[in-house]
Amino acid sequence: MPSWRSANTACHCHVSYRSLRKIDITSFGRDILCSRLYDSSVADVDEFAELFDSEMERILDIHAPLRSGRRRSGKNDTRQLSDEARRAKQHRRRLERRYRRTGLESDRRAYQVACTAARDSITKLRADQSKSQLDEVAGDPRATWRRAQSLLHTNHKVVYNDAECATLVSTFSRFFVDKVDRICDNIASALQSMERRVFTGRPHFGQLLSSFQPVSTEEVRRLLTTMPSESSPLDVLPCSLLKSFADVFAPVIVRLANLSMQTGQFPSRYKQTQALPLLKKAGLDSSLPGNYRPISNLSTISKVLERLVLTRLRLLLLASPNFSQYQSAYRKGHSTETALL
Repeated sequence: MPSWRSANTACHCHVSYRSLRKIDITSFGRDILCSRLYDSSVADVDEFAELFDSEMERILDIHAPLRSGRRRSGKNDTRQLSDEARRAKQHRRRLERRYRRTGLESDRRAYQVACTAARDSITKLRADQSKSQLDEVAGDPRATWRRAQSLLHTNHKVVYNDAECATLVSTFSRFFVDKVDRICDNIASALQSMERRVFTGRPHFGQLLSSFQPVSTEEVRRLLTTMPSESSPLDVLPCSLLKSFADVFAPVIVRLANLSMQTGQFPSRYKQTQALPLLKKAGLDSSLPGNYRPISNLSTISKVLERLVLTRLRLLLLASPNFSQYQSAYRKGHSTETALL
């Protein structure tokens, strides 16, 4: 028997998932329309937000129950392979088992040929995928840079065990909370030491904001269909389903948004965010929390509510006589280029 050492670096990880592709679209939409979201008399924004999440979780459990399983991760992850590349890997694996069982020279040569064929097939597939991904963002320098960084694997992932993860989470959480507290204290101290005349500006003669204009169903539907398909781990409902059933969810979000604006209260459950620590730049000491910046990942519903409020604030701000026509920051169609011009 020949000596053998496997180069397999793949591993299995436990995952939870829902089979969203198997959802019956007609039945799913009908259950949403018949849910408590359309006949509830809840007038509290927090209660309605909690009702929305609980009803969505209940309906998803009916049409796409939460399942758990094991998934291969690492170099041998075949989920993104084409049928041709997958068949080449399976053929290579069969010849590998035969060679390990017989040890014959003919089987060894056949296995080497299969290895070369599988490697060439996978390499060609990955090259085609990379080209396709770059073609999708052609003409957008920022998106092209992000896609190129992703393809070059500049962000190396480190796997930690459960104990190490718990320690890291506590360390980062404590550091970022203390950092925010220090910033607040510094601002309060600076305001106390400054003279009031520093903040004296032109008096405001424009229209005052006393209430928000009600949100319409068409406005929400248009916002849902045009927003990016990026979900957050905090989302009960995936963003893809939210966009696919924009006509169904629009009246529900309209009610949630109008409740929030009428009461002046943002739903408490949507104030939570997932903070992802990222190194400020390559080469910094990864063991120091101060070398990281927290990137927040907000829930999709909270982003929708924020954009609806921003639309109403923007109209008032642009009409104000105090607004500078030369401001380029935070304005649609403006950038550093317009600022320089």
